[in-house]
Amino acid sequence: VDVIYNPRRTKLINDTEGLGIKAASGLRMLIAQAKYAHEEFFAKELPDSVIEDIYRELKNDLCNICIIGMPGCGKSTIGKSLAELTGKEFADTDEYIEREAGMSIPEIFDRYGETYFRELETEACNELGKRTGMIIATGGGVVLRKRNIRALRQNGGCVFLERDIDELSTEGRPLSRSREDVIRIYEDRIDRYRGYSEFSVKNEFAPLEIAERIRDKVYEAADY
Repeated sequence: VDVIYNPRRTKLINDTEGLGIKAASGLRMLIAQAKYAHEEFFAKELPDSVIEDIYRELKNDLCNICIIGMPGCGKSTIGKSLAELTGKEFADTDEYIEREAGMSIPEIFDRYGETYFRELETEACNELGKRTGMIIATGGGVVLRKRNIRALRQNGGCVFLERDIDELSTEGRPLSRSREDVIRIYEDRIDRYRGYSEFSVKNEFAPLEIAERIRDKVYEAADY
């Protein structure tokens, strides 16, 4: 147990969960303290169930939903629909990188190479992962560095957005310009997408319907 509640997943909790050990942050403890203090101040007992009710409300309000998946699978489109549906702020790691670098992703790759881009991507994950109440769409290669996922999971979790390989867009993708590239990247990353996500959703319906499915799964989960 780590009594820290912001971020919800500290390095200690990330490490223990990585080893398969059950861990908990201090958010429930914080709420319980408030509940018992309220009873003392107002001489009125509250049911213990109020702790879990408030926890779920705060969790759903503050948690980040990070969308991972193959390039061209629709992460940004679904993410924007999800932001509108939940009232959370939307952010895209690629857009964040382009804004900070002052150039497009293809230009960064052409001028400085992939390694430089990956450093910028890690910086974006570190910055956006600190915030709360966000919908974060990520680049397809964000799973190549485990520390990116740790940063994103500080205040939320990851959802794997799946899509049939034949339907993946290759336009403007520096590393997946051909169908052969897409297949190679998919085979290299699929285990990471599945292993780093709390659950997966297939992108085979309208964006709003997919967004609703993601929202419902996240909000129903006790410890997303």
